[in-house]
Amino acid sequence: MVIIGFKVFKDKIETGLKFRTLRKRKEYYLRLWPGDFLHLYWKPRTPEMELIHKVRMRNYVPTTFAAITEAEARMDGFNSLEEMRDFLRETYKSKAESQDYLWIIWDPPCVKCKTQMKFYRRLTKDGFEIYVCPKCGQELRVQPSTGDIRLSESFKYFKMG
Repeated sequence: MVIIGFKVFKDKIETGLKFRTLRKRKEYYLRLWPGDFLHLYWKPRTPEMELIHKVRMRNYVPTTFAAITEAEARMDGFNSLEEMRDFLRETYKSKAESQDYLWIIWDPPCVKCKTQMKFYRRLTKDGFEIYVCPKCGQELRVQPSTGDIRLSESFKYFKMG
């Protein structure tokens, strides 16, 4: 079990619109394997601490400050790359730009029934990755090239379960 704490974007995590986070590279995170459980907490080690979700990790991807793209910043919940870089500078101070980072990615929870969505399809013709809820069929479409994230009522072409 790994605990990941958050102090911003609680609503986006709860609704499944944020399903990745950028963390300073540590041995602690490198011991994770796809399928391991992550416990996502709001403000850990404070009186306001609250479990947001328990999710399965899908992957982690090494990156650097300079390699972060506008689309990745948007998928992480920020409005722009510059806003994300300012947040990293504030969090990690003078080491922010020389730090090695990891994108930690998990399968998002369904907004309707809170079941964990399953990664269904890598890229559609229009460039989206698709996650589908196995219980109710809710679909989450993510376009990695732009950071666009869309929820739809149901997945009409394929329903799991």
